[in-house]
This record gives sequence, C-alpha cells and structure tokens, in this order.
Amino acid sequence: MRNKYIKNAKISEAEFRTVLRLFCLEMEAKKVSEFTGLNRVTINRIFELI
Repeated sequence: MRNKYIKNAKISEAEFRTVLRLFCLEMEAKKVSEFTGLNRVTINRIFELI
C-alpha cells in the first residue's frame, strides 16, 4: 500500500501516523524511535519535514 503522506516512503501510513501523533505530543526522536522500532535518522528526517 502506498503512503499518501510521504512520497517514496518505505514506512506504512499507520507507522507515519504513529510518528506524527508522537511528534504532536512533543516526544524526543530517540524515544519515538524506541517506541516505533524505526531508525532514529528516519524519525529525524520525518520531524524535519513536519
């Protein structure tokens, strides 16, 4: 399934929505990375796009 939020994304829409929700709660990238299981660099890249 395509991710309609980020072009050419390798993560699913559900994972992106989870990252977005945690971003809105002002969690640090390291904690978001541990919670979601995604790489911290990926989380930082998403946070910069937001």
